Amino acid sequence: MSRRILILYGTTYGQTALISRRIANQLAALGYSVTLMNGADPDVPSPEGFDGVMIGASLIAGRHQKCVERYIRVYRDALGARPSAFFSVSASASDTQGKGQADAARTLEQFLERLSWSPAL
Repeated sequence: MSRRILILYGTTYGQTALISRRIANQLAALGYSVTLMNGADPDVPSPEGFDGVMIGASLIAGRHQKCVERYIRVYRDALGARPSAFFSVSASASDTQGKGQADAARTLEQFLERLSWSPAL
């Protein structure tokens, strides 16, 4: 039986959805059973039915999507009970001078700290 992975994402301009779909395709090619969900969907499943969860959100104007924040708040304990990962998509992170990268990293750190969630990756 293949391991079940949930990939949940929040997106504003569609880039995080594209990245999430790419990750889902790669995991499926490795034999994982992948469920890909937009966090704004009213029927997002609990992480409890999955062997691992990956969550992605875009960073726009210093904030990640509220639907992702809400999901993490509601399911924080269940997320902590299984392998989990979080990725943040930010145009600022492509700043070659480094300030945008530092700002994006700091915002990501603060986001996870505020939610009291420490994903493995």
